[in-house]
Amino acid sequence: MIRNGIVAVAVVAATTTSLAQSDAPTNNLPNPYRTVANAFMLPDGRAWGSTSAVEIDRDGRSIWVAERCGANSCAASNLPSILKFDASGKLVKSFGAGLLLFPHGIFVDRDGNVWVTDGQDDAPRPQGTVANTLAGPPPGATKGNQVFKFSPDGNLLMTLGTRGGAAAPGFFYQPNDVLVAPNGTIFVSEGHGGANSRILKFSKDGKLLKTWGTKGSGDGQLDGPHALAMDSRGRLFVGDRSNNRIVIFDQEGRQLDVWRQFSRPSGIYIDKRDVIYVADSESESVSRNHDGWRRGIRIGSARDGSVTAFIPDPVEKATGTSAAEGVAADADGNIYGAEVGPKGVKKYIRPSTPSGRSGQGPPVAVTVQAIPRTADGKPDLQGIWQVRSRAAYDLEDHPARFGMPAGRSVVDTGTLPYQPSALATRKENYEQRATADPLAQCFLPGVPRIMYMEYPFQIFQMRDRVAITFEWQQVFRLIYTNGTKASTPLEFWMGDSRGRWDGDTLVVDVTNHNDQTWFDMAGNFHSNALHVLERFTMVDADTIRYEATIDDPKVFTRPWTVTVPLARQKEMPRLLEYQCRAEMEEARGEFRPEPRTWYRKDAPAVPPFPSQPRTAAAVPAAHGTLPRMPDGKPDISGYTEADAGGANWGFEPHNEPFTPGGRGVLVDPKTGGMPYQAWAREEKQNRVTPERGYDDPTAHCFAGGVPRSLYVPSPFYIIQTPTYVVILLERMSWRLVPLDGRAHLPDTIRLWQGDSLGRWDGDTLVVETTNLNGKTWLNEVGDVISHAATVVERFTPVSAGLIQYEATVSDPIVFTRPWTIAMPMKRNPAGELLEVACLEDNQDLAHLKDVRDGTKR
Repeated sequence: MIRNGIVAVAVVAATTTSLAQSDAPTNNLPNPYRTVANAFMLPDGRAWGSTSAVEIDRDGRSIWVAERCGANSCAASNLPSILKFDASGKLVKSFGAGLLLFPHGIFVDRDGNVWVTDGQDDAPRPQGTVANTLAGPPPGATKGNQVFKFSPDGNLLMTLGTRGGAAAPGFFYQPNDVLVAPNGTIFVSEGHGGANSRILKFSKDGKLLKTWGTKGSGDGQLDGPHALAMDSRGRLFVGDRSNNRIVIFDQEGRQLDVWRQFSRPSGIYIDKRDVIYVADSESESVSRNHDGWRRGIRIGSARDGSVTAFIPDPVEKATGTSAAEGVAADADGNIYGAEVGPKGVKKYIRPSTPSGRSGQGPPVAVTVQAIPRTADGKPDLQGIWQVRSRAAYDLEDHPARFGMPAGRSVVDTGTLPYQPSALATRKENYEQRATADPLAQCFLPGVPRIMYMEYPFQIFQMRDRVAITFEWQQVFRLIYTNGTKASTPLEFWMGDSRGRWDGDTLVVDVTNHNDQTWFDMAGNFHSNALHVLERFTMVDADTIRYEATIDDPKVFTRPWTVTVPLARQKEMPRLLEYQCRAEMEEARGEFRPEPRTWYRKDAPAVPPFPSQPRTAAAVPAAHGTLPRMPDGKPDISGYTEADAGGANWGFEPHNEPFTPGGRGVLVDPKTGGMPYQAWAREEKQNRVTPERGYDDPTAHCFAGGVPRSLYVPSPFYIIQTPTYVVILLERMSWRLVPLDGRAHLPDTIRLWQGDSLGRWDGDTLVVETTNLNGKTWLNEVGDVISHAATVVERFTPVSAGLIQYEATVSDPIVFTRPWTIAMPMKRNPAGELLEVACLEDNQDLAHLKDVRDGTKR
C-alpha cells in the first residue's frame, strides 16, 4: 500500500528542512480527480471484502490487491486473497488461498516479487482480554503474524516470523506493513493497537539486523506504525497513525523529521517523482482526537512536505473506518484506494487539467488524455523521441566537469552496486575516458546506453517487429516480438533483442552482449554476462517511461534499474544523420574531400537532364498470390538479400583478377557501357588502382549511399507501415522512406543516404532519393556518383519470395544521360539480421593506408 520506485541506499542523516508546518487541517484543497466506480472485476459470485493493501506492479500499470476473502478475515475461507488486475481492471492472477488470515500490507519489490503481511493470529481471546496490554499473541496461536514473499506467479519464496507470532525479542505481533529497499534490505512495521510499536530491519536473506521504536508519542516513539514508504533519497516514511503524524527516519532508525500536515496516515505511497499520497480513513470517525480533519487522500511533495490536492471521503459522517486505508498510484498518475469499511478498491483518474475543488458539489467532468493505439490495440510507440536526462554522461549523481554537465542519478539504487573487484576498473575507465570510451571511436554504444544518449531516434512498429533508428552513427535496433528466441550464441555490440507485450508495456529481453560497451561517459561498465530487461511504457501521448534492469553477476552484487523519460519530438518532422566516424575522419584529414563530387554550399546549381520517357527494365510476370498489408498494399517487409550479379564490383559483365566476377546488371543503356563524361571516366579508371582502395568510403565503414547500400553483399530488413518503409542494413545503417507525400529536404541538407520519398504506383513502390552528399562510391571499382544525383528506385514484388528491383541514376555532373540497373531481390520470411560491426572490427583500413602511402614515397 505504500511504495516508491527509485530509492537511494545512502541516506543523509541530517534533519530534513521541510516547509513550515501548522496544525491547521489541510481540507480546503483542489480535487483534480474523478472517481471510477467498479473499476475492478471479480469472478462471478465473489464479492469484495475489506482491504487495506493495494500496490502497483513493476510494470507501472497493473494493480495488486490483498483482499480479506469477501469479509474482514480469511479465517473461514479458502479463497485466494492476493489478486492481480491489469490496467483495464481484469483479474489476471490470484493465489494465497488458505495461507493468510488477515492480509494487511503489500509491497512489490524491484524484481516483481510480492510481499504481504498477515496482521492477525488465530489464538482465542479470553473474555476480558484488554488488547492494548498485549505485546504478543495469547497462547494457542498457530497461524498468522508473519510476512510472506511470493514470486510474481505466486510461489512462496520466503517467510519471516514465527508461525502464529511472537513477542519481542521474537517477531511478529500485528505486522502492519513491509517495504524492501533496492539493495534488498527489508523493513517491517509492527503494532496495531497492542502494547508494541516498532520498526524491524532485516537483511535481504531475512536475518534480523536491528529494531527501533517503543510505544509512545515522543521523538523516536510510535503508536501504531501503520504504513511504510521510501522517497528517492532513501528516507523511510512511517505512518504513525495513532499519533496523527508521519515520522521520517533514515535507514538506521535516526529520526529526521515529523510531518502532521497529511492528517492521520493509514496508508502512504511515494512515486518515482517523489509525489506522496497519504490515505486517512479514521479522522472524525474511529479517531475522535483528530476532529476538524476530513478523511480522504492527500497528495503532495515528499521533497518539501507541501500538500497540493485532496480527494475527500464522500461520506460526511461515519463511526467506523471509511474511505481509503491503503493507497497507491500508477505510472499514469491514477490513484487507487483500498477500503476496509466500504470494502473494495476505488480508482481516481487524473485529468489532463485540474478541475473542481473539494467540498464544492459533485465531481466535475474531466477529459483524460488517452494514449495512441495501433490497429491491434497496442500502445502506438511510433514517432521521433529523445531522452530528457543527463544519464549519458553519468548514471549516478555527478557534478559538472569539462564536457560533462551535472546531473541526477537515474538508478534505483542511487549508486551502482559494484563488486569490490570491479571498482578499480571503473576508476581506470573514468581516468582514461577521453580515449578509452568506445564512443570516442564512434563504436556502437550497446544497450541500454543508446537509449539515453542525447540524440533523437525514431520508432516503427509492426505486429511482430519493432524497429528503432538512431540519428547517432545511423545505428538501429530490430526487436522481434514474434515469440522467437535468440538464433545464435554469438555476442554482439548491440545485443540480441526479443520483445513481448505485458499489458500496455513493451518488454524487451536483450542478451548476447559482448563486453566492449560502457553504460555512460563516466566509465561504468559491464561484462559479457550482461542481461538487460527493458520496459517501454507510455505515460501519455508524448512521454514514454523507459526502464532498463541490469543484471551482470560478474560485475555487480545485484540487479539495478535505470529509469528515464523519453519525450516525443513534435517539432522534428524527420530524423537526420550524424555519421560520427565520418565527421571525425574528415576533421582529422584522414578522409579527404573530392571537390568534383562532394556537395558545397557555394557550388553553382547544376541543371538536371531533360525529361525523357522511362526505359523500363524487364520485370518477370507476377505469379502466385502476393502477400498484402491490411491497407491492401503489397507486403514487402522482412529479411531480403539482393541477387546483385556482382554489382559491388562493376555494373557491366566482368571477370577480372582479384575481384568477384559478375553477370552485369546495367539494363540501360543496353550497349556502350556507363554513359560517363570524360573526366568521370578517367576518375573511375584511376580509382581502380590499388593505391585508391583507401578512398572507398566503405573501406572506412561509412554508409554505402543510394543505391549501393542495397547491393553491398549483406542482407537488409524491410519494415513496412502505412506511412513508412524503413530499410535496415546489416552493415549498420538505415534508410527511411516516408509515404505521406511530404516535400524533399532543403537543398542545403545533405546526407550519406540522401532524402528518400516513396509512393505506390499500383503494386510497385517508387522511391525518389535526392540530397545526397556526393561522398560515396557506387562500388569497389570506383564507379562515380555526385551530390547532384537523383536516384529513382522501383520495388516490384513478383511473388511472395521475390522482388524485382531497378534503380535509375540521373547525375548531370558525372554522366551524359540517365542510366538504369536491375536485379532480383530474394525474401526469406524466417531470416534474421545479424550484426556487422564493420568499424569496430575493421582490419583492412590500415593495410589500405599502407598501400596508399607506400606508392607515394
